[in-house]
Amino acid sequence: MPSQSFAQLYVKPAKQDNLPAPSLTKICYKHSLFNINPAEIKSYTEKTGKGFSDIILDFEGYPKFPLNIYKHDIIAADYKLVLADESGKKTYSGPGGITFTGMLEQQADSRVYLTLTNNIIFGFIQSGDKKYFIEPLQYILKGANPNTFIVYEAGDVIPQSGISCGVTEAHQKLAQYDFSKETGNPQDATGTCRMVEMAIAKDHLMLEKYISVDNLQERNIGILNIMNGMYANAQFGTQYLEFKIKGQFVAASSATNPLSPSYNGTDPSVILQNFTNWGQAGNFGFTYDIGLLWSGRDFDGSTVGLAWVGTTCTSNRYQIDQDFSSSSLTLASLIAHETGHNLNAQHDAGGGFIMAASIQKPTGT
Repeated sequence: MPSQSFAQLYVKPAKQDNLPAPSLTKICYKHSLFNINPAEIKSYTEKTGKGFSDIILDFEGYPKFPLNIYKHDIIAADYKLVLADESGKKTYSGPGGITFTGMLEQQADSRVYLTLTNNIIFGFIQSGDKKYFIEPLQYILKGANPNTFIVYEAGDVIPQSGISCGVTEAHQKLAQYDFSKETGNPQDATGTCRMVEMAIAKDHLMLEKYISVDNLQERNIGILNIMNGMYANAQFGTQYLEFKIKGQFVAASSATNPLSPSYNGTDPSVILQNFTNWGQAGNFGFTYDIGLLWSGRDFDGSTVGLAWVGTTCTSNRYQIDQDFSSSSLTLASLIAHETGHNLNAQHDAGGGFIMAASIQKPTGT
């Protein structure tokens, strides 16, 4: 962990009181909008290198947040971004050094997980039992000012009723596999921390929704960084888990969607199977432990996520997730839940935790 600290950066963003955004009232009971210059914050963190960055975020109407953060890269060293259109595939390197973790100054019961680039600040700050989220307004409202960000408290997210995880006994493949014969067996890990490598795919509807490949790439990194924070205190057996992104695949057209055979319907069982077929055919182009598909389709029924159970590092190491919410908290909760299934976690009979069958905002892991 870094031990070096530099002079403090004080940031007091201007509140955007007069910006009309009535659709946000469907997402949060309460929220505030601020004008932020992420490039200023990112530049400051670059000066501190691998040391701690001390940053005070002073949002009007919220507690002051004295951040003590450092770079904690969840991007693999050999990360690839693959963009597929009808002319073929193009491969790009990744945006390393944009994910941060840490705590609030002199607050032992705090956590900070942020994604910082010249364009975005995205993630959460936990102080005691309260979590505060910061995310780009353009992720929620297409065409919004890229320098406008929404800040809200997790307890103010409006629950979405009638949505669920679609896992049933039919999807529990664990009994069909002998883990001792698989490479990358999760039961072989030594020590107290296990790194899980994730591959993320997006169908063409996701690119249409988020306009640019960069927006989509950074958004998905940010959501997985939030999920890392959710798993920070979770144990599977005797091991803690961390997640890295090995790469992302972006479909630029319906013809290049990551499904084999091609399928234009909305049955989540078919989508999961066809994504599994596509992944196992080597179409990501790199190795990974879990494959995740973000889809802009509206899955049939109440299902917003589906995963094979207990199949990490096997040929059925996949999950599908519907981009059904404008709240990063809700979407991070969704992939945390489906990833739990891949790791052989079952539904929790109680509510308020990641593995509750109804996908809401969890209060714990």
